[in-house]
Amino acid sequence: MKQIQVFHNKRCSKSNQALNYLKEKGFSEDEIDVILYLDAPISKETANQVVDLLSDQLDELIRKPDAKKLGIVVPEKLTKNWVVTAILKEPKIMQRPIVISNGKAVIARPTERIDEIVEY
Repeated sequence: MKQIQVFHNKRCSKSNQALNYLKEKGFSEDEIDVILYLDAPISKETANQVVDLLSDQLDELIRKPDAKKLGIVVPEKLTKNWVVTAILKEPKIMQRPIVISNGKAVIARPTERIDEIVEY
C-alpha cells in the first residue's frame, strides 16, 4: 500500500498544488496513490473511510456552491450517512484535495495542511 492517498481532480488548481507540494517534499510517484475520483467513482467503503479519518467538520467536505448548481439541497446539519450518500451520487460536490496518510485525512486547503498528517 502506498504511503499517501490523494483524492485528486486534474482540473483543480488546489489539487494540483497538493501533488506538487508532496513531490517538493521528496515523495515519489510510487509513494503517492492518486485517486481520480471523478473518473472512477469511489466505493461506499472508501467514502466511509474518508469521512471517518477526516479531521475536518462534515460540512467542509461538501462543496456547497457546486451542490446548489446541481440542485442538491444540503441540510443545515449534516450526518455521515447523508455526506457519504451525496458524494457517491454526485462526486463533484466532494471537496478536494483530500489527503490521507498515517490513518488520518485532511482537506488540503491550504496545501500546508498536509503537514498535519504526513511524516517527512
